[in-house]
Amino acid sequence: MSPTDVATLEGLARKQGATPQTVLAEAGKMRRKKKLPPLSESAIRRVLRGEAYHRAKVERRGRPKKTTPKVIKAFEKTRKKLLKKAKSRYRVTYSGVMKEAGLTGKVSIRRIQPAVLKEEGVGWHPARQRLDRTAEEIAKRAAQAATWRQYPESHWKEDIHGYIDNKTFYVPISEKKKELLQKQKVTGHLRTKSEGSNPECLRPKKQKGGIGCPSVCITACVSPSKGRVIMWKENKTWNSDEAKAMYELHLQPALTRTYGPRDFYRVVEDGDPTGYQSSLGKAGKRAAKIRSWRLPPRTPEWMPLDYSIWEEIERKALEAAAKKETKASYGKKLKKVAKGLNVAYVKRVCAAMKKRIQGTFDAKGEHIQFD
Repeated sequence: MSPTDVATLEGLARKQGATPQTVLAEAGKMRRKKKLPPLSESAIRRVLRGEAYHRAKVERRGRPKKTTPKVIKAFEKTRKKLLKKAKSRYRVTYSGVMKEAGLTGKVSIRRIQPAVLKEEGVGWHPARQRLDRTAEEIAKRAAQAATWRQYPESHWKEDIHGYIDNKTFYVPISEKKKELLQKQKVTGHLRTKSEGSNPECLRPKKQKGGIGCPSVCITACVSPSKGRVIMWKENKTWNSDEAKAMYELHLQPALTRTYGPRDFYRVVEDGDPTGYQSSLGKAGKRAAKIRSWRLPPRTPEWMPLDYSIWEEIERKALEAAAKKETKASYGKKLKKVAKGLNVAYVKRVCAAMKKRIQGTFDAKGEHIQFD
């Protein structure tokens, strides 16, 4: 019932000798002319008693029709402030902006997202860094995806005993180096397209030879069915001899502890010619009863460690890093974080292999949304 309807009813009620029944009859005639549904007697009585409508109060019933310009302005002001404060070291999210702006409980994320996108052009824009692949590499990816996509999700969670990979972690020897490392981990910003060149939205370019910090080279194996890192080996260097020793002295014992004695163990690894695919590396696999499935060239989005787990380990280790770290102290932090990863998280990440392989097949070996 609109304010005009209420005013009409009040005017009818003020007529001499008017009763709720006569008001109802008159109101019914007026509403029929406007082709509106009739009002009940109880509804009219509530209006006349002032129980259903108060002129001095703001009407708060029902869901707001849209996000107001005032809300959008408050959101935008806070978003820009938080982007500058973050300095690209961590993500600025819708929920974080709303909490800081005091909008939580007043408007939902579901409403604010399309509103700021329509009015301000604000959305999630990634800091794009994609691999350049040759036509031959794309063809190999497509061919392998056509074969591997036939395996069910359970295969990648249960039949694979381990995913192994190498990673070089830079040691944050100072607060300045720590900030630079954090900036390199942010994958995107909550911004407009035109804000991509602002200092708070830039992602620093990776420098050749690192960032002037010592580094720690790690080889790790993650078990998809157990949901945890079962092998963590710090390497002084990485070559075919190290790869052979890793398979025989570290990986096989870890797999045996995890799964018990078996005729063979199946692992997924990349095509690294220096270690995994070297002659000594292959000899180490044979001696350790390990059968490896080799990833196609330049396909990190098929390796759980590459597409999620390494990033999660480094993010948590950087957050816990002291003002000054050494290789030894930071290496211990990395291992502690890796061994303490959430089991459900690791299982979920490994299970994503199925959709990633299918995505590569659908894209005919080209870039997919997970790149």
